[in-house]
Amino acid sequence: MRDEQHTAHEQAPAGDSEQITAHAAMCIYCGEAVIYDTRQVTDMEAAHQQLVEHDQQCPKNPLVANLDAARASIGRAHAAKNRAEEAELAAARELDEVRAECDDWHQAAAGLSADLTDMGQQRDALLAFVNEALDAAFDGGSLDGATIQDRAEEIGLLTAEAYDPERHPDELASEFDAGDTIYVRQPWMVIQAAGDES
Repeated sequence: MRDEQHTAHEQAPAGDSEQITAHAAMCIYCGEAVIYDTRQVTDMEAAHQQLVEHDQQCPKNPLVANLDAARASIGRAHAAKNRAEEAELAAARELDEVRAECDDWHQAAAGLSADLTDMGQQRDALLAFVNEALDAAFDGGSLDGATIQDRAEEIGLLTAEAYDPERHPDELASEFDAGDTIYVRQPWMVIQAAGDES
C-alpha cells in the first residue's frame, strides 16, 4: 500500500482562498487507489481499511495466491486424513470379525476335542469289557448275568437308576415298581434302528 499526496486548487467561494489537500492510498500490486481527505481522520481510517481489505483479495498479490494454495493443500490433507481414519475403522471392524470367527472355530475345535476324548473313553470301556469276556471264554469259564451286569456298571457301560414309569420303557412296568434300581445302557451304546432319528 502506498500513499501519494495530491494538491489541488479549486475555485473557492468569494473571499475564500483555502487550499484543499487529498491523499491517495494505493495498492502496490495492481495500482488501485482510494482517495481520502486528510482533514478527516475517519475518512483516512476508512480508506486505509478499504485498501487493506482489497490487498487481502487482490488477484495480483502473490500472498493471496499462496494462501489459496495453502488452503487447498490443507483441505486435501484433511480429506486424506478422513479417508485414512475411515480405512482404519474399516480395518478394525474387519479384524474384530476375523477374531470373532476365530473364537467360533476355537470353540468348535474345543467341542470336537471333547467329543473325541469321550469317544476314546467309550472305546476303551468296550474293549475292556470284550477282552474280559474273551479271557473268560479262553480260560474255559463263562460270565453269568449278574457278573456281566456288575462289570458293565464298573466299566461305565451301564448306569444304575431308580425306575420311573414316566421315563423308562413300558415293558419294564411288569417287572419293577417305581423306585426300584434298574440298569440302563449309556446313551452312546444305544443303536438306533434304520431311519430312526429320535
